[in-house]
Amino acid sequence: MIVAGAEMLAGKVGLYLWGARRSSVAALPQQDASQESVACTALVVIVRIDNLELVRVAFGDAAATDVSDAVRGVLQERLNELPVLANQGLVQSGAEFGFVVHVVPNAGATARQLLHAQVAPWLVDIGCQPIPIEGGDVHVALSWAFVEAEVDPRAEEVGHLLLLQARDKLPRRVSGGGVHFLHADWLRADMHAAAAGYAELMRGELQFAWEPVRSIDGGALLFMRAIAAVPGTVGQVIDRESNYRALERLGLVSAFDQMLMRHGVERLARGEGEAVCVPVSAVSFRWSAWWHGVVSHLATHRSLAERLFIAVDCDQFAVVPGGAVELADRLRSLGCKIVLLGFGGAQVGVASLLALQPDVITLDPFLVRIANQGDRGKLLLRHVVALADGLVPCVVAEGVDMLAHAAIAAELGVGWGCGDHFGAPSWVGPGLLSGAPTSGPPFASSDNLARACSEAPA
Repeated sequence: MIVAGAEMLAGKVGLYLWGARRSSVAALPQQDASQESVACTALVVIVRIDNLELVRVAFGDAAATDVSDAVRGVLQERLNELPVLANQGLVQSGAEFGFVVHVVPNAGATARQLLHAQVAPWLVDIGCQPIPIEGGDVHVALSWAFVEAEVDPRAEEVGHLLLLQARDKLPRRVSGGGVHFLHADWLRADMHAAAAGYAELMRGELQFAWEPVRSIDGGALLFMRAIAAVPGTVGQVIDRESNYRALERLGLVSAFDQMLMRHGVERLARGEGEAVCVPVSAVSFRWSAWWHGVVSHLATHRSLAERLFIAVDCDQFAVVPGGAVELADRLRSLGCKIVLLGFGGAQVGVASLLALQPDVITLDPFLVRIANQGDRGKLLLRHVVALADGLVPCVVAEGVDMLAHAAIAAELGVGWGCGDHFGAPSWVGPGLLSGAPTSGPPFASSDNLARACSEAPA
């Protein structure tokens, strides 16, 4: 698992929370003389419901209040489960909740690691579980941030200041916006689709199908790309893209993407050497507290990180430059490779390329298809490929569904492709792939990636 269970904190955490009034502060538990010298780190955490106003627009004020109360209740319940007896409570201001965790780090684990082992699973679980209201189930989009303090946050002024500092670290809200959210009916339709997507995920029905990305001659495997799908009645792959797009428009995709990342890394650990590519939305691809657990896990499992490609899906939204660049740099420093999907279409531009400096670019599928229709399309593809080649070491043609598509891609210098010509998405995953063999070890370093790309047929 990417994040360890709650048992990591058993006996290690004391929780002291502000009550309904800031002057109401829970007392420290009694310590014996041997414990008085043990250093504690205070971690001040703030959690925000990002989509509460959307719930209000779609279902009304009463529903928004019910959702806020439900989140508060679950947080309070989880806090009460921590191994400390205290008069526990939460600071709440509108859609935001604050609390403090005092952590005594154990050998080999920092306070931050222990915090993420405890709090991150709570918030993923809250985001994945439906909240029933009149009109249907809804899900909440949560952002969270924290600050460390070596001072005593129980002092009223200090505690309030630390909460403000934690609040300043919350990422900017990202949601669909625009005309879509002027219509309550559209919002409700998206919320129903999002609830259906999360329900399939939590029931275990949503699985990864796998699509190979191969050299144009079909001999070398770059990676196996994960596609969230459900099996049909006779085993066919049925994608759930429409539900996923609803999650993006509502800003509900971060917890969903974290679950997919966890499944992808676990599958990578069970594989037999092939590289795996897990797509995430551009909405959630930015450095935030959500990614601490993934990064910490990969930092201690470099062999997995070196076989992990993380694809940024810009179908509906462009990347958020600052946070996306910071996350890409952190992941790349661990050995991961960054893929930018759909260059030449969607919300991908040269600015995104220059900011992210991805290792791999995939071309929008329409480019190969129109290139197959005549010289004008072929000229367009040639220009796009020349630009992409000048910016990244590896270019992949999407939508290569027939031999003619592969021939055009090869003619114009594209070395890699994916589509029905190389194999449609199937339930046959990494470690079980039949057919053409992979080309040696799966890109253990950026040098290997560059070498593999240079060896692909032009």
